[in-house]
Order: sequence, then structure tokens, then C-alpha cells
Amino acid sequence: RFKDGSFLVADDSDTTTGDRSIFSSSRFSPCNCDIEKGESPNWDVRATSSTHNEKTQTITHRNVRMHVLNLPLLYLPYLAHPDWTVRRRTGFLAPSFGISSDLGLTSSIPYFVVIDDTRDVEFTGYRFQHRGTALKTRYRQRWDNSDLNAVLYAGSLNTFKKNRENVAAIDALFNTRLGDGWDVQLRARRASQDTFMRRYKFNSDTWLKSSATAERIKPDRYYYVEASDAQSLSAGTAADHQTTILPYVFYEDVKPGFRSSQTLKTEISAIQLDNDEGHDLSRWVGNIELTDQVGTGNLRTELRTALIGSYYSIQKKPASA
Repeated sequence: RFKDGSFLVADDSDTTTGDRSIFSSSRFSPCNCDIEKGESPNWDVRATSSTHNEKTQTITHRNVRMHVLNLPLLYLPYLAHPDWTVRRRTGFLAPSFGISSDLGLTSSIPYFVVIDDTRDVEFTGYRFQHRGTALKTRYRQRWDNSDLNAVLYAGSLNTFKKNRENVAAIDALFNTRLGDGWDVQLRARRASQDTFMRRYKFNSDTWLKSSATAERIKPDRYYYVEASDAQSLSAGTAADHQTTILPYVFYEDVKPGFRSSQTLKTEISAIQLDNDEGHDLSRWVGNIELTDQVGTGNLRTELRTALIGSYYSIQKKPASA
């Protein structure tokens, strides 16, 4: 058993420490299974011989038979993959298989490409026996103060509208730190068709929200800014029920009051909401709060007073409202 939980079973082995190990009649699987207690992996690779080369950090198998649920499905004369010490290497990742009455036999196999130390991309092809094909592409990159994780979906799939409809979706997240402590996050989530993401188990969410946020935290102050747009993945949701926030702004300031025991907090917020159940509206809120503590010994009394003002402006509403 290796450090990552994968296991190798063989009739016998010939090992040279620091060089290589050769296993006869081997069986390998990445499944973290308790095979001594009879647990069986979903799939495993069986070979007449397997060699672990410690210098190249590679495991090679000869006369390979791939078994899925203990049934032989694939034969290869040769197969090689990285050992458990390798963090990233270009090549195929573990395939997956499934079966259902709606989709039939589903198979997918990812191919992982290392571009450099800070970038990689992964392509996963899907074949749905009764419903078509799709490709999922994931791109990742890191900078000193930023990171990007973007996933694109594209396919020709059966939908509730028609057979073999061209569909696409994006789920991208970018994080960065700017200036004097501003944490910025950009999220893009959108689908061209309202049901295929859930039907083909790419994403089970019923709403997709794209947003841009900026947040800054100081010892006595807090800033938050957001703009967002929501997309419903339920066919019956009308466009005027998919809310857009453009923008939402919040500011909070906490500082000493008029005495050492007092705290003065100021909050200001503003928001513009469109398509909120058929309404377009604005709201501005201001809050000033003074807190004081009085008393001695074990008895302390907290006094709090606040002045709150809010203003609403409704630009559009349904006729029935």
C-alpha cells in the first residue's frame, strides 16, 4: 500500500532499494480500499508484470487488463503512469464509468497537461450512450497575489428542447489582492441552456450567480462593494425574477466615543436592485450607534442608542403590486 492509499498486489517481487522493484502477476488500483477485508475497487489494472522505477518516479505495466467491477473491459500491451511521489505530470488521469436508464453507459477520461510551475489545463471528454458527447476544459493559473480557476463546458447533447443541441457553460473564479488590502473576487457563471448542467451532472445548482466583489478590512473600518447578476436554471422562472445588483456598497467605521468607555459606530449602505420579483428599486441606509458601559465591580450595564435612517426609491413595479 502506498502513501496515497493506492495498493499493489503481486505474487512475488524483486526489489533493489533506490533503483526499481519488479512485481509479477500484479494488480494495481488507486482506490483506498481495505482489500484484506474483501472490499473491491470500482476499477483496477492487472498485468503480467509491473515495474516501479524510483529514479524516474514511474510505474509501468505489461500485458495490461483493465477491470471495471471485476469485469475485463480493456487490454493494452503497455501502460505507464507516475508513482505516488509525483505532484503534477502530463498524462491521462483515472477514467470513470457510470450507467443509468436516462443516459445509458457514461464514460469519461481526463487528460492533464502541465504547462509550467504555475499553469495547467485539464481536458475531460464525456460520452453519453443515449444522449451525445461533451467536453469539460479546466484551466488554472497562479500569480504572486492572484489565482484563476476557469471551467468551460461544451457539447452536443439531447435537451428537453431538441436532440443534439449545441450547449455551453462557464464557471470561472479569479481572486486577487490590490492596493492597500483590497481583496477582489470575480466570478462568471453562465449556461446557454437551463437544464443540461443538472441533467448531465456537471452542476446541481438551480441558480448561477455572476459577481464582482471587493472587500477591505482594517482594524477600525470595513468596506464591501458588490455587483452581481443571477441566472435561473429552472425553465419556469421569468426574466423579471432574476435579480441584478448594480451595485451594493457597505461601509462601517468604529471609533472611540466621547468618553473612554464609549464606542461610536457608523454604517452606510446603498443598493440598486433590478428584476427583484418585477421591481426595480434603490435603498439607502445610514446608522449611527453609540454604546456606553457604566458600573463598577461585577455589575456592568451597557447602554446603547442609535439613529437609523433609510430611504427607498421604486423605479418600476408590477401592475398588480
